[in-house]
Amino acid sequence: NKLLHDAFMNRRKTLKKEMGSRWSDEAHERWLFYSQSENEELDKTCGKGFQPKQGDAETLRHGNGIYFVKEASFVDDFLSASTADGSKRLLVCRVLTGKYDVGKPGTSPPVTQQTTGRSPVTVHTFVDSMEEPFVFVLPENDGAMAYASYLVTYKMN
Repeated sequence: NKLLHDAFMNRRKTLKKEMGSRWSDEAHERWLFYSQSENEELDKTCGKGFQPKQGDAETLRHGNGIYFVKEASFVDDFLSASTADGSKRLLVCRVLTGKYDVGKPGTSPPVTQQTTGRSPVTVHTFVDSMEEPFVFVLPENDGAMAYASYLVTYKMN
């Protein structure tokens, strides 16, 4: 979808400008798997954009927003067969993480952090861990921070 790709590239440009010399392609842009909802139609997601994750405090324990994960197995564990032949489908996405921090239930990125003696800093994304982030939560109203690059269809034997 060219429109969504253009929106992603424009958001990337804006984020790089905002972060200035702190920007690093390796640290602030990643390939992640979209943690879609059980009954979400991925064809619609590819055409219209990502949906915020819905659920209780346990499901949203890293904050409110659009969830992505580092490993496909995490998404696979929550999917039932999504095609007539029993195959499953998932999205591999380019994701702009920007500056991130550990999220909490009931909060939504972005947030502004104030450090004594320093200028305020925007946290763009929430994660589950600063040491080795596995889960990334993007703002629910900023789906342009990710782009669905590949739709993978597979079947486990």
